[in-house]
Formats: sequence, structure tokens, C-alpha cells
Amino acid sequence: MLQAGTGRSTSSHPLDRPLSRRPGEVSLAAFTLLFSELVQLHQVRSSSVPEFEAALCDAGRQVGSRALQVHWIREGKKTRETRILGILQFLSSTIWPGLFNKKADSLERGVSSKSEYMIHDANPLPTVFCEVPRR
Repeated sequence: MLQAGTGRSTSSHPLDRPLSRRPGEVSLAAFTLLFSELVQLHQVRSSSVPEFEAALCDAGRQVGSRALQVHWIREGKKTRETRILGILQFLSSTIWPGLFNKKADSLERGVSSKSEYMIHDANPLPTVFCEVPRR
């Protein structure tokens, strides 16, 4: 859409918009459908459970990497956190709400290794409509 008399567009570039979604921007049903299709695609293409897990991990890494890039472009910051704990706190408090419209419940250190951390979400958004198949 053009602004009257100026010839300029009134719509903003996607990278200029805030990272957090506005209420109703993407419906929960559409989000879970996309997630379900992604899982099904990798499940069909995988011949073993480790291969399936690796494919989902790679897909998640790509989404996370792009979300982080968009955040840095929009914020225009020149410096980045370099400490592991600082990065994880940044991800759970800033990037997580941008993706899921809520903060993560906690950031926990793994029991088996000192270098293992987990971002915990008690009610993960992608699995709202998922259920474990009964055998």
C-alpha cells in the first residue's frame, strides 16, 4: 500500500517488526499443523530412531539460528554474549518468548554432565495437540 502523495510504502519490512508475535498473528492450529508436518516428513524420511532424532535436531537448529539472526538484525546490537550460561539465559528469556509467546519455565543444569543444560518448558506449545499413540 502506498502513502498518499509520497509514493512510499506504508508497510514495514519484516525485519523491522518486533520479534514477539502480536496476539493472533499466527494461530495455534496453524503452528501445530506446521510442526506436525515437519515431524511427519522427517519420520518418513528416516530409517532409524537416531536418524530421526538427528533430522529433528537439525531442523530445530536451523529455526533457532534464523530466529537469533532476525533478533540481532532487529535489535542492531554490535556485541554478543560469549559465556555459555549468559547465552542460555538470553535464549530462555529473550528468544524463547519471541518464538513461543511465553518465557521458558526454567534453565536447568544436567545431572550426567557439568556442560549439559536444558531449557525446561512445562507446557511446550508445539505439542499442545499431540498425544502418544496407544499400543
